[in-house]
Amino acid sequence: MRRCARWNAQSSVNRYVKVCFYKYVSSTGLFTLNYCRSNYTLTTAGQWTVIATNVKDDVAFRYRFRSSARSTGQSAH
Repeated sequence: MRRCARWNAQSSVNRYVKVCFYKYVSSTGLFTLNYCRSNYTLTTAGQWTVIATNVKDDVAFRYRFRSSARSTGQSAH
C-alpha cells in the first residue's frame, strides 16, 4: 500500500484546519466518519503548510476549519 508523503494547504488568510478521514460502509453504500486529527494546524496566508503526513492513497477525507470565515485557497496531496 502506497502512502502520500504529505498534504499541503494554502489559504488567502490565516486559517486553522484539520483533516477528517472517512471509511466506506458497503452495507449502506455510504461513507462514515472514521476519525479526525486531534489538532488544528494554522495555515499562513499565501504560504504552503503541511497539514497531514503519511496518509494512505485513495482515502476519503474532508477538511474542517475552526471558523466559518470565508477565504479561498488550494490543497496539494
